[in-house]
Parts: sequence; C-alpha cells; structure tokens
Amino acid sequence: MQSQKIDVTFLVGCIVKICPIAEIDIYNIHPASIGNHGGNGMYGLAVHKHVLQEVIDLISRGRKTLSDKFYTYPTIHEVEVEYDAGAPLMVGAVEIPTKFIEQLLSSEINLYEAAEMLQKIVLPYEWKMLPCAVQMAVQRIFDKMED
Repeated sequence: MQSQKIDVTFLVGCIVKICPIAEIDIYNIHPASIGNHGGNGMYGLAVHKHVLQEVIDLISRGRKTLSDKFYTYPTIHEVEVEYDAGAPLMVGAVEIPTKFIEQLLSSEINLYEAAEMLQKIVLPYEWKMLPCAVQMAVQRIFDKMED
C-alpha cells in the first residue's frame, strides 16, 4: 500500500487482524460500541449476541425494563495494534426493537436468531455511515496537507 501511495483504507467485513501502516490512515467498521463489544473474536454475529446478552443482563438485574429503549452503536474507528482500540471516527445509534427483546426473553427465539435479526437491522446503517466516514477521513488528510 505504501508503494502505491495509498492514503486511506477502510476495512469492511474484514475478520483478520490488520496492523497500522505508517503514513496510511486505516479505519475499521464495527457493528457495535468498540468499548463494550469489541476485541479479539468480536465480529459478525458474536458482536450482536454480546449486545443482546448485555440487554438481557440489564433487564434481569433490574437496571432496565422492557419499556426502556436499547441501542447498539455501530462504530467506524482508527485501526491500532490492539483489536478495536482506535479512536472513533463516527458512531451511529441504532435502536434495538423491543419485540426482539420480548421474543428473546420469552424464548420465542434464541440468541442466535435474535442476533441474526439485529444484524439485518444494523447492516444498512453501517452502509449509510461508510460514505460519510470516507468523506471525513479524506477531509482529515486534506487538513494534514494544509498544516
């Protein structure tokens, strides 16, 4: 990438570790908050399962109720050596439908099915975020050139 003079790269659907490269801005898109739901092995449905498990835990401990709104936060972040540790470039907020949580709590659906349903909701938001994040990253490059 350095020999081709690439300035910015976005990892989308990448499940292998990519380390930072000097003078290349590399970003990754993650389907949830990287602070709570990031790290080694946290990709694909594993992330959505983790988000839903957190919701179930909050309800079971009485911290939240079904009448509360729950969100997942797709994040586009800088790539660092440590998995999902880079600074966020963009964070979205996607409401988790109450019906998923109700069905999960009543055992109408299992965690895997609920995670698949949540993924189908989050993916279009990631796709909408990506072009904006590319524009933001390019603007950062232009700003560096002016300094």
